[in-house]
Parts: sequence; C-alpha cells; structure tokens
Amino acid sequence: MFVLAALVFPLLAAAIAVIYVVGLHRRGRTAAGIGAIAAVTVLFGYLNQGKAIAGDWAWYVEHYRALEHLDLADYLGRPFGWITPAPTEPVYYSVASVLARASHADVGVLSWAATTLIYVPLGVAALMLSKLLTRRVSVAAASIVVAMLCGLTFTLSTQLVRQEIAASFICLAIALFVVRKPVVGGAALSVAILTHNSALIPAAAVVLSAFFARGDRVNAWRIIASALGFALLGALYLRVSGNDSYQGKSDGAVSVFTIGLDLLIVSVFLLLARDHGWPPYTRLLAYCTPVFVGFLVGVAAQPLPFLRMYFYLEGLRALMLVVIVGLSLRNVRFRAIAITTAVVLGFLYLHMRIANSPFEYQTGLFEAVFYSPW
Repeated sequence: MFVLAALVFPLLAAAIAVIYVVGLHRRGRTAAGIGAIAAVTVLFGYLNQGKAIAGDWAWYVEHYRALEHLDLADYLGRPFGWITPAPTEPVYYSVASVLARASHADVGVLSWAATTLIYVPLGVAALMLSKLLTRRVSVAAASIVVAMLCGLTFTLSTQLVRQEIAASFICLAIALFVVRKPVVGGAALSVAILTHNSALIPAAAVVLSAFFARGDRVNAWRIIASALGFALLGALYLRVSGNDSYQGKSDGAVSVFTIGLDLLIVSVFLLLARDHGWPPYTRLLAYCTPVFVGFLVGVAAQPLPFLRMYFYLEGLRALMLVVIVGLSLRNVRFRAIAITTAVVLGFLYLHMRIANSPFEYQTGLFEAVFYSPW
C-alpha cells in the first residue's frame, strides 16, 4: 500500500518515510523530531519560494537587492526609502547582507533563509518540550508537526519577517529555560531583541516568569500581580511613545476567530496542566501567558502595537500545542487514528490561513503536499 502511495505522491511518501526511518534510530524521539522539523520547514520554504512579492515582503526584497552593493555599515541607521534600518536590530540585516552578496540577491535564497530562521528555532523548541512529555516517537513527532503548522502564522513568515524570527527565538528561549539552560536561553533572548527590538517586552516577561516558575506550584497571586504589572507597562508604553502617533495606523487586525481559538487552546492547556499536577514544563508557560496577555490589554487601545505584540502570543500557542498534543495522545487508545486526526486538523488550519490571506502563492498547500508527477 505504501509503495503504491509513494508512486502516486512521492514527496509526501518521502517525508513520512524519513520521519519513520529516523524514528527507528536508538535516539528515536530526537531523530524523528529532526525529521519532522526538516519536513515542515522544507514544505514552508517551497511554498514561500513561490509567494508573490507584495506588501512588506516587497520592501524586504528591495532592501535585500540593495544590500548586494551596499556595505552594512552604510546601510544601518540611514533612511532607505520610507524605512530606516535600526542599528540596534542587526541580526536579520547581517544575514541578508551576506546572502545578497553570496547569491547575487536571489529572492528565492532570501525566502528559504527567512523560513529556516523562523521554523528551525521554533521546531527545536517544540522538540525539547516533546521529549519531556512522552517516550513515544510518533506522539513526539506529531506534537512538533502540529505546533509548527498552527503556531506562528505561516503567511506572515515572508511578510513580518524580523518579528517572526524574533518570536521563534523567544520560543526557543522558553524551552531552554524549561530544560534549565538559562545561559543559552539568555543568548536566544538576545538574538530575538537584536532582530526586532519589540522582543524586549516578551523577553522581560520570560525572565520574570522563569523566576516565578522555580517553585513546585503555580502561585495565583504572582500571576495576577505580573499580569497587572505588564498591563500597566503596556499603557505606559502607549503614553510614552505617543498614543497619537498610532492614530490611523494599522497593519491589519487579529480576527475574532483567532482570539477565540487561542482562548480555547489556553483553557485546554491550563486544564491539562492542572490535571497532571503542574509538571515543570507547564509552569513557565502558565506564568508567561498572563504576562503576555497583560501587556496586550495595556496596548489594546491601538490596533498596531496590539497586532505586533500578538505575534509573540502565537509563539506561546505553538508551545502549548506541543503540551496539549503530547499529554492528550501519549496514552490514548487507537493512537494511530488520534495522531493522524491531529496532524490532518493542523493541515486544515494552515490551509484556512493561506486561503483567507491576501497573499498569492504559486503553489497551494495541498498541491505541494500531494504533489504527483502523474
């Protein structure tokens, strides 16, 4: 049966075969996780390569082409069109400068690089959490795939590039703090901040939450106090930055469906975490969530900062999905059916996001997944 499927849909069969074969390795969860990360990243890179150059992606491409001939020192901090690249955000621009010179500003190379910088750190974070949740290779791989499909919004990976990269490194930092590697986690937070300075807020939230999460229980008063504190910080941010400066500015809005879905995911995560006695890998996420949400409440009066900060909450969504899938499926009956259902739902969610986005892709999601030469 698999041989027949491989003949009809070779790319899909190859991805499944890679994940299955590496899963047989003596370090199966790690190997299968790497296979899952690679499969999803390659899929996303292939789709992004055929994305139309429009919106924010257009100025990213314009600057990328200019960097083929400009020195980075002459580029940072100086107006370029209506954008002034900040010297305090050198990470992405440094990578783009190297790639532009090495590839003669090939846009396909930039799209693959952006996809990799976003989804590999996110996938590694999901892998680290999945190994704490279950010994079952299939469940670990499924939790990673679902998190990558439904976490950071794929359609914005070549739109709000720097912020998506920053969000992925915030996720990686959270996972590193969970596995008690605070020095490396701090380095990941630094990369996030130096990619997009707005990451300073969620980075501070992660550090505070990591301090609170050191105990054996989740303290409700700490959650309330930190949430209120960051809500006041958000309101102060609007006041200091100038509330009027955001009037009439918008890059879009977060849909009611997305907010409702995230509320559902947070609720399910909290219920599962409580039912399992708040294991260590849930406590940091439990503290981070109200802090992130608190700041969102503080800036909710203006849609632009609200939208930009919401992307960091999407990172928490991805990590919560790892926990939800891992805890829900590790001991379930008919596991193969449950895992297949979870992954299919992840692909359906991604398909809906692509179908409802204003961006054009040369290849559709299912056209890529079910590619057939026949």
